[in-house]
Amino acid sequence: DHTGTFGDGAIAPDDTVQELLDLWFAKMEESDRGPSPETLVHYRYHMRWVLDSNKTEHPIGAYQLRHVRPVIIQAALDSAGVSADMRKRIRSVLVRAFNLAIFHEALNGNPAAAVPSVPVPSAKKKPVASEDLDAVRSAIREWANAERRNGPRSLDLPDIVDMLIATGMRIGEVLALRWSDLELTPPTERRNDPTWFPWLMVNGQITSKGRRVDFGKTHAAIRPIALPDWAVALLRRRKVAQPPNNLDAVFVGRNGTWQYPSNVQSRLWHIRQLEEY
Repeated sequence: DHTGTFGDGAIAPDDTVQELLDLWFAKMEESDRGPSPETLVHYRYHMRWVLDSNKTEHPIGAYQLRHVRPVIIQAALDSAGVSADMRKRIRSVLVRAFNLAIFHEALNGNPAAAVPSVPVPSAKKKPVASEDLDAVRSAIREWANAERRNGPRSLDLPDIVDMLIATGMRIGEVLALRWSDLELTPPTERRNDPTWFPWLMVNGQITSKGRRVDFGKTHAAIRPIALPDWAVALLRRRKVAQPPNNLDAVFVGRNGTWQYPSNVQSRLWHIRQLEEY
């Protein structure tokens, strides 16, 4: 048992796993670099499988931290009968939460880290037929133009989706694009260079709180991407039609701010639920 002192009193060995998780979620909600609000909702849902007595025969929420052992966590996961992917997600959250307990000197070791991980079978990626992709883009354009719905137009959404398709970028990366990140015409010294091609540099993303940061999800996220001709035409059209903004943003919001990735995701989810699309 740990008998050390607790500098800030945030968490102690006699506190429960539920109290630790409540603290961890609260800190993640306050953090600028924490998971998005939507991701935290999913995490809370995942944790029910080891906290709810209706989900597992061995719920761990009431255990004091000093009494939690790897076998206790494993028993909760085993009796819940969750998939390998769900087990991996739950274990990941528990590892991070128990690391917080170690930071606050409530524990000396991480019991969740000692629980064996289960390999998740890799799902085979299915290519999308070009006609299906065209149908998706057509439905998004129709919805964005408000042709069969009430409400304002959302003209940025089709261009955002087209850029996702053209580049394979994440939504937050596309929304973080600045005109200074693009090279759509050759610089003077390369005007006659046959090896030049239009390209962009991915060097940031928009966080769940709407802030632009100059780093990506991984080190490999900072990368150049060559642009197909149709994406270049799209960007040139936007450059001409869009008034300059203080952010130099390619996809600036209506209030002159960065657009939220969650808003784009919500619109796409909404379109998927509509029968007419």
